[in-house]
Amino acid sequence: MRNKRMVLLFDIEWFERVHLFKDVGMIPAYFSKLYNFESTIVFYDNERNHNLKNMECGINLIRLKKNLLNKVLWIRNFVSPITMYLIKNAKNIDVLMLFHLKKENYFYRLLYKFLNPKGKVYLKLDINLKGIEMFEILNKEEQTSLNIFKYKKGIEAYLRTIKRTIDFKRMKFELTKFEVVSVETKYALDRIQELTNNKLNHNLILATNGFPDEIENEKFVKGFEEKENIIMTVGRLGTFEKNNEMLLKSIEKLQLNNWKIFLIGPIEDNFRKYTQEFYNNNPTLKDKVVLVGNINDKNTLYEWYARSKVFCLTSRSEGFPLVFPEAIYFGNYIVSTKVGADEDITNYGTLGKSIDQDDIETLTNTFQEIIDNTNDISVKYNEIIKHSREHFVWDKVLEKIYSKLYGNL
Repeated sequence: MRNKRMVLLFDIEWFERVHLFKDVGMIPAYFSKLYNFESTIVFYDNERNHNLKNMECGINLIRLKKNLLNKVLWIRNFVSPITMYLIKNAKNIDVLMLFHLKKENYFYRLLYKFLNPKGKVYLKLDINLKGIEMFEILNKEEQTSLNIFKYKKGIEAYLRTIKRTIDFKRMKFELTKFEVVSVETKYALDRIQELTNNKLNHNLILATNGFPDEIENEKFVKGFEEKENIIMTVGRLGTFEKNNEMLLKSIEKLQLNNWKIFLIGPIEDNFRKYTQEFYNNNPTLKDKVVLVGNINDKNTLYEWYARSKVFCLTSRSEGFPLVFPEAIYFGNYIVSTKVGADEDITNYGTLGKSIDQDDIETLTNTFQEIIDNTNDISVKYNEIIKHSREHFVWDKVLEKIYSKLYGNL
């Protein structure tokens, strides 16, 4: 008897190696590892993925070349290379995995179920706070559209509202048709259930992003007493979303004593200029605030997490950042702006601190309390490690997804 087969259709143009180590690659990889699936990712050919082999991390990789019809809005779903692949292979796919709430995925699900009624479809919403806000706006508009006489913005605006309302109703209907729909935060789970009148009770689950709990990663983990007085952040430094300027503005107000700050990740040109001005204004901090730059080797990155005591995220917007499960796997205390996933990763503030966006005063006070040890984060270390292993490693995440697809383990 053949192994079950999972196929992820990834129709975003820029699939590349880094995706193999994010949820895009980890979920198929762990379906193979834990449940003996043959996993495949299908994606479009792009210069960013030319260096990938046909098999990576135990996953089959299939490149498809786009055709001219991909650019024709009204027919591209019906004639795209991904659609052609699905038509040819649907009967041999046991689980079809899709990312994001979009019309293309409605079509792929419908086509797949028509060709393989016994197959199962898993949709990972990957939704952030802005996505939830859009849900709330559409829900409010749906209520408004019920009575034209109460609508005061004109007939054209009302007709646009009607169209969005129809799309919203269809979206809610489509979501009920997937065998499993997952969101990454408890807040998203609760809000979507409420906004859909609990019509997704049968298929909506909480499945966060995780970290690979493997022997080769566990060896980097240190006891708290072995860690150094380091606050670190990881990400694309200088982008608007990451708001790393908030961190530097806070550092200017700190008495760092024997602590250091390390910023890791590719650096935008504008942020290099910003940090140079920061050093010019704060010459004594040049050796204490260090731009490490990008780290491609994952073991080197894990060594940084293992050395550090505190992980800081100052993003304006995130889904469920993979740096969160990475950081707590190595026992880091999380200090984060309110991006949604901060509540889950800090266990609602018991294992970390959530801060309002651009609240530099609270961020500064939080750091200073840690530096001065008036907030003794060492007592949280074992709980953070336990929280990681119970909720934020891929083995545990996959158990939830698999059991929803195939019943209790």
